[in-house]
Amino acid sequence: MVALDGIGFAFARKWIAGRTAGEAILRAKEANVIGEGAILNYLGEAYGKERDVEKSVGRYLSLLPEMKSARVIGSISVKPTQLGLLEGEAELVRNCAKVASAAGRLGYFVWVDMEEYRCVDATIRAYLAVLGRHRNVGVCLQAKLRRSLKDAERVMGMGGSVRIVKGAYTEPENLAYGGRNAVRRNYVAMMECCVGHRGAVMVATHDDYLTSAAIRLERRSGKRLQFGMLNGIRPRLAKELSDAGEDVNIYMPFGEEWADYAVRRLREAGHAPLLLRSVFQG
Repeated sequence: MVALDGIGFAFARKWIAGRTAGEAILRAKEANVIGEGAILNYLGEAYGKERDVEKSVGRYLSLLPEMKSARVIGSISVKPTQLGLLEGEAELVRNCAKVASAAGRLGYFVWVDMEEYRCVDATIRAYLAVLGRHRNVGVCLQAKLRRSLKDAERVMGMGGSVRIVKGAYTEPENLAYGGRNAVRRNYVAMMECCVGHRGAVMVATHDDYLTSAAIRLERRSGKRLQFGMLNGIRPRLAKELSDAGEDVNIYMPFGEEWADYAVRRLREAGHAPLLLRSVFQG
């Protein structure tokens, strides 16, 4: 973990829902009060040791009934390398299915996050394997990647659900679009592809251009879209969308591994200005 002191956590607290599940649930309830859903994510990734994977699985299995007891409106999001991908696809499928089963019994949806490019194929295969048994799961796809439009067609065509993001990881030019306009074009193409299918579609962006495009597409297609935003980033836009009747969901990471998350977000292209601006906004 990146070493940051109490002052560092106070700075990152704008975007992190807390160190504990209890703190995250309180933040989720605050969002619910103003008409926003919560996507809770227990921080941690790239686990190569069985005990770390088991801890993450256990944390989600205990989090879900805590959410239900508190009547949280929302879902959870898991990372593939947090649930055993580095130990093998079979381990990821087993653990993801276990979490999806527990979530389904309580009426919650599970989003599978997407990590760096080397994880994409295995993540999609594992996701589709779990989808065959549990319909309450969706997968994140990154518009930055050249392959993602085809991945969206494949996933949605098999009855899946997709959360579209721009993409956080730095990848070579032959794998990823480099310019903002190219990423936007691919993002819009992915949205247009997804609305033609029955599965859920979440537009996870803070970009006004993409938000406007999504609203136009929603009205034209008649398909209800979900909107996703990171905790603490552009809360005014989130409220405007919610007040307008849109389905808004706030991604809320929590846990002791908050420092790595905060530093990575600051390093991501396009996120640093938003994060720093959010510190001075209400």
